[in-house]
Amino acid sequence: VDLSEYGEAQTVYRLIGSPPGYKEHNEGGQLTDAVRRKPYSVVLLDEVDKAHPDVINLMLQVMDNGKLTDSKGNTVNFRNTLVIFTTAVDFEGILPTPDDNATNICMQEHVLQGVKKRFTPEFMNRLDDTILLSPLSPGDIATLIRLEVTRVCRRLYDRQQVDLQVTEAVLAYLEDVGDHMQGARDACRTVRREVEGRLAWEVVGGTFGSGDRVLVDVEQ
Repeated sequence: VDLSEYGEAQTVYRLIGSPPGYKEHNEGGQLTDAVRRKPYSVVLLDEVDKAHPDVINLMLQVMDNGKLTDSKGNTVNFRNTLVIFTTAVDFEGILPTPDDNATNICMQEHVLQGVKKRFTPEFMNRLDDTILLSPLSPGDIATLIRLEVTRVCRRLYDRQQVDLQVTEAVLAYLEDVGDHMQGARDACRTVRREVEGRLAWEVVGGTFGSGDRVLVDVEQ
């Protein structure tokens, strides 16, 4: 669940269902209905720092009692559900670091202090554990770009029967351009902009079509 879409107080009803009198009352809640159907689940609540306090307070019930009551009065059991919250709060300025234990410990302490300032003690004290995910390294970005390029090649072949081949020079170029400190999203945007977008124009323009083999390289 993307909690950045739950920044207003009334959005809490999207999780547990609208109260009686609202036309959406019979639709159920996005969270409660999903867990009721599959109680042995992993629930990922992304960007919890952007959620309204009422949404976070609602989750305190789950963390306290392992259950949640929806708008129809039904109790949903969360005791077999693993709930994971993610946040990027206070990560500004955090850069990939060498595999140095002292540096990593210092970075973890800095980030965790920022998280504790953002969230209430009631919320923090109910978490079983807090895990710091390190920023993507240049090697991670390179792997991600290769996967995205492979996806583009496969999709172009499936849809247009065009055999697309990309040189190592292109992959190196994609690793150099873009602001990859923004993470995986920027790496994916770079591939879409530099490869997929340009290829789309060539297909529309009739430069190549079904059965063609296309080699993508960097102009010297």
